[in-house]
Amino acid sequence: MYSIENILITHLHPDHFAGLATLVVQMKLQNRSQPVNLFIHNELVSYINFLFEQFYLFEERLPFNFNINGFDWDRIISLGNELKFTSKQNSHLNKYLGLYSNSSVKFISPSFMFHVGGKVIHYTSDVGSNSDLYLFDDKIDFLIVESTHIELKDIKEFLIKKSPSKCFLVHLDEDKESLVNEFFKDEIFGGNVIIPDDGNEYYF
Repeated sequence: MYSIENILITHLHPDHFAGLATLVVQMKLQNRSQPVNLFIHNELVSYINFLFEQFYLFEERLPFNFNINGFDWDRIISLGNELKFTSKQNSHLNKYLGLYSNSSVKFISPSFMFHVGGKVIHYTSDVGSNSDLYLFDDKIDFLIVESTHIELKDIKEFLIKKSPSKCFLVHLDEDKESLVNEFFKDEIFGGNVIIPDDGNEYYF
């Protein structure tokens, strides 16, 4: 059974981070001793610290080190010789700016470029428009792209331009699933557009 060593939080919509405290509690109940590293944008570190305090997950009460690491835009974060990533702000949360721009809320929503064992993986996270697909100039081997907030035709156009060897469609609305085969039936895709199933493992 695999043990989680690193956690990456993209943004603070509940479906992306609300289970964090429960996960840490479960690790504690299972008497975990190995450290865990969490990575989140620097401007959101204080929110996670506050959350842990409100759930009484005090550092001295955990049997393992839970390290909260902040990252900045365009800075390389290295997790060893074989894994590093950089991030850029995307437009996913821009819809809130006009309504809540005077509040203390931070509208942080990154996309990521991972370098893993010589391979380059673009993970969009949630985005606001198709322009977010083009935040990075790198040549990519794999694309992990959300497909709720952008159109399949825009993803197809991006794939034609960037030519990754595999594309994983995540965050896919049910009403779009039936359209996937139609959009990506061209020979140039060769079955390399994949809808991952929960619990499946994919090796790059």
